[in-house]
Amino acid sequence: MSPWVNGCRCPRKAGGPAGTAGFYDSRGPRLLVLRRHLLNSQATTTSRLAPPPNQDLLVHELGHLCMHRYLGRMPQWFAEGSCEYRACLHHADGRFSFRSPDARIREHLRSRFNPRDPATPVTAIKHLVGLSGSDWTTMTSRMPAQDRYRNYATALLL
Repeated sequence: MSPWVNGCRCPRKAGGPAGTAGFYDSRGPRLLVLRRHLLNSQATTTSRLAPPPNQDLLVHELGHLCMHRYLGRMPQWFAEGSCEYRACLHHADGRFSFRSPDARIREHLRSRFNPRDPATPVTAIKHLVGLSGSDWTTMTSRMPAQDRYRNYATALLL
């Protein structure tokens, strides 16, 4: 079974950079989502059932699809931050909650970093503000896997 939801085995052949969980390919436009990231979300109970799919990943990538027409006209940090904001407000199964967005953002960030540490590691803004979409992808994919979400956290907070 292919690791990519769209059926391609190689992330580079599919158009996505190595090490990515999901990728919006504006040339298609199409979404590439790595099956193991979609289907292996963290289990929150001791149930024997498989954990639910990582719907926030889909919400983020679908956000890019919704902005397709405008992506070349907005800074990449804004596009990424907007998509992460949608993922923060996503409750479950396509439902969104717009109550207490500050608390939802904190919860979203803590789930991606150390939940016991109130600090949020971020990237210096000066390193992100001028990046194009391809520059963002290149910079993020070259970062160690454990540090990649810092760019998205920074964009979300901006």
